[in-house]
Amino acid sequence: MRKILWPLLIGAALLLSGCGSNDFDEPGKGNDNNGTNTETTADGNITSGQDANTSKGLKIELPIEKVVITQAGSSKKIIARVTENGFGVKGKTVVIKKMPDKGSLSPQEITTDEAGDATFTYRAPASLEEKTMTVTFCLKEKESLCKNLTLVLTQDVSNIDDAVDNINYSIQFHLSNQANNLALGSKENAIVTLIDKDTNETIPADRIESFTISSRDANILKITPESGGTPVSTISYAAKQNPVTVLLNADRINSGLAILEVTVKYTNKNGISKTRGQLFAIAVLSGEPTAFSINSDGVTYNFDTKQFEHKFIIQAVDNAGNRISSPGVINISVMASFAKDNTGKEILYGRYEKDNNGISATLNPASGSAEIILSGAAPFSEYDDSTGLGIKKQRAMVAVFGDVETYEANGKWNLKEIVSGDKLLFSNEYHGDNHAGLGMAVGYNYRDKICSNTYEEAVVYVDANDGKYSLDKDGKAIVVIKHDAYMIGKRIMLMVNMTGLNPGSDRILRSGEVHETTLAFHLPLKGKTINIPKGQTIDAYITGVIDTGTGDEYSVRNSTFSCEIELNNAKIVNGPFKNDPNDCGQERAFLGYKVTTVDTAKDGSITFKRCQVDAEKRF
Repeated sequence: MRKILWPLLIGAALLLSGCGSNDFDEPGKGNDNNGTNTETTADGNITSGQDANTSKGLKIELPIEKVVITQAGSSKKIIARVTENGFGVKGKTVVIKKMPDKGSLSPQEITTDEAGDATFTYRAPASLEEKTMTVTFCLKEKESLCKNLTLVLTQDVSNIDDAVDNINYSIQFHLSNQANNLALGSKENAIVTLIDKDTNETIPADRIESFTISSRDANILKITPESGGTPVSTISYAAKQNPVTVLLNADRINSGLAILEVTVKYTNKNGISKTRGQLFAIAVLSGEPTAFSINSDGVTYNFDTKQFEHKFIIQAVDNAGNRISSPGVINISVMASFAKDNTGKEILYGRYEKDNNGISATLNPASGSAEIILSGAAPFSEYDDSTGLGIKKQRAMVAVFGDVETYEANGKWNLKEIVSGDKLLFSNEYHGDNHAGLGMAVGYNYRDKICSNTYEEAVVYVDANDGKYSLDKDGKAIVVIKHDAYMIGKRIMLMVNMTGLNPGSDRILRSGEVHETTLAFHLPLKGKTINIPKGQTIDAYITGVIDTGTGDEYSVRNSTFSCEIELNNAKIVNGPFKNDPNDCGQERAFLGYKVTTVDTAKDGSITFKRCQVDAEKRF
């Protein structure tokens, strides 16, 4: 156990609940809805190789593969799930590659939550007509992984196929103490339930084949049935039980995060045997803060300073009902742009990168500090003024990110030396463990305005002295970052670090987290209605304009945006057309469609509304 001396500084471990999930058919027992085991590429072709219904490898899945809409103007949530090796993956981006012909489906892309779910909303058109459509969802990080949804519009409820299973299955995990942590040596019952995620209703017990609960970290947390007994690492429950209760037994010496695997086998309403796996993390606390979370708290515009101010809530958690009484300090940094290797690709690997190329990093202790070594790439080099490629060592910082088990490696690191093409040395003090399978990025707290003739930089400021914030009596800090209009539509990484002192050795212990987001404003971009003369085909374009609500307006630059489209006696012939954010000839963002009238004897119109900046593409 590492006991941390407080209140000098606070050490933290990441706390994650419901951190992954997966639904897959039981091998050899078939597949509902269409009776086939296939996975679809972005162009609609069937891929060969891995069975789409096995639990191995990275996958995109649709718990409900056929949605039937019978009411005009109604809405329906549609979930696409990203899984890897049987469990959901947080932080993956799912995009809609093929939109429905009727109605609207939004957002265009979204990042998966802790359970691996990306939730979209379909809104039916105001006038319902018989229509069967195909919608294609793809994994942005690996666009060859796609899944098709069948979307049916009908007014004839008798045509609804009763065999379609419309349940979004999910595992619910609740501790009796209403928290996700235990004190050293304590015991708490946890209730585990298979539910319908949309309605929160419990799935009937007679459809449950088995529950299996396992602790990956039995040195920290063991389990027993509710009735007690000898603590073990794995328990299986017989059929026809939902919910089940498991007794969690925290170790008396070792603290930290324990990962629990929950797997339930059940029969869906089509009689098909299915399996869902989900991960949950339980913090065994030593009585001091060891966990925190990062959540956005909105964006405002300061008319006097002409800056946008983005707030984040950092919440530290302890074993006394999610509150802490010790003061502490967190350190905040922002990466606003990324260094590029000698091919022009961002030095960014792991869950935030463009491609799933298998490159990963290992962090090792190194003479009181740490070094990071890449496996599968060697992108590190000194900055070259003539090409604009490489690392500006004096201004660079490094973000390291992994999962709940690599918390002491996560966060910001200060670059000391580029040792080789695949190795960096840090200047931070570090006495922790080795950690493999990490993601990492090299970047800066500013972004070049690439189309400026005066070499301007857009800087993201942390509104605190040296980036330090004190936690309040509830273990919370409101963090504010400030930036100008140019940064709207740009990706950043918010890095949080918390440190503490081990009184036994007087060595610094650390933990951290990295949170990626695209900066946006809470108000939509300005919309526009464009008239289409009768019988004509025109190019209808709109430029991206940020309306601050104060009279100040700014153009969206070197970014892209999307709008909801409303057509009146019109149809889209081609589009959308968007600017290239890296082309200075197209610096100002635009969106356009080629449109024509439906009834050639009447004028028509196209309306761009509820426009928002797109998540910035990775490259």
